[in-house]
Amino acid sequence: GSGPAQAEDLPTDEAAVGGQFHPRQAGETGATVGRVTRQDSGRIERLLTMPQNVDTTKTDGIDAEARLSFGLGRAGDLGLQLVWTRVLHYKRDYKNGRGTYDWVGNVGYPEDRGRLTVSWNLGDYSATIIGNYISDQDGYRPWSENEGEHLASFTTWDVQASYSTPWNGQITVGARNVFDRDPPLGNYGTIYEQGQHEIYGRVPYLRLEQDF
Repeated sequence: GSGPAQAEDLPTDEAAVGGQFHPRQAGETGATVGRVTRQDSGRIERLLTMPQNVDTTKTDGIDAEARLSFGLGRAGDLGLQLVWTRVLHYKRDYKNGRGTYDWVGNVGYPEDRGRLTVSWNLGDYSATIIGNYISDQDGYRPWSENEGEHLASFTTWDVQASYSTPWNGQITVGARNVFDRDPPLGNYGTIYEQGQHEIYGRVPYLRLEQDF
């Protein structure tokens, strides 16, 4: 391709979200910065969007899934599931003579995503471990001209355990990102890719369910 388009030629939600980071880092405050309005909690409430200059987008890839199950006798049952996605192309054909650019592998467009699930159950008891993987990314951010941007690969693990009660309910305890991993930051500042990585760290939870 002829290189990435300018920010104004990219999908406006990506450009809007990306464009508000530097003003905030420079000290700008308030609910609305740039084209992004946030609630007090930090959650995005509104984006100001405008028509975009992207002509067409073409993408293709491979989705694969494998499952295995084992009977462990008195120790219960064990299940394994691996889901993997490989993006082969994510091409955008830009107007104004900018040509076509394939974003696969650039920041925000990882080539690989995977999820490994290990599950166990024995009668009223069950447990699950989930590993989530996003491959590393090099090149441009969609809203930046920094060609040397880099994000490392990111792997997190989620765990949960459940008990089915005699009174037709279920108690579940668990945690997302149990090892409290921080998302990888770009090498042009303390900016993480919020479209694909969470910044919350370890998130424990307790869930009570009851059927009547």
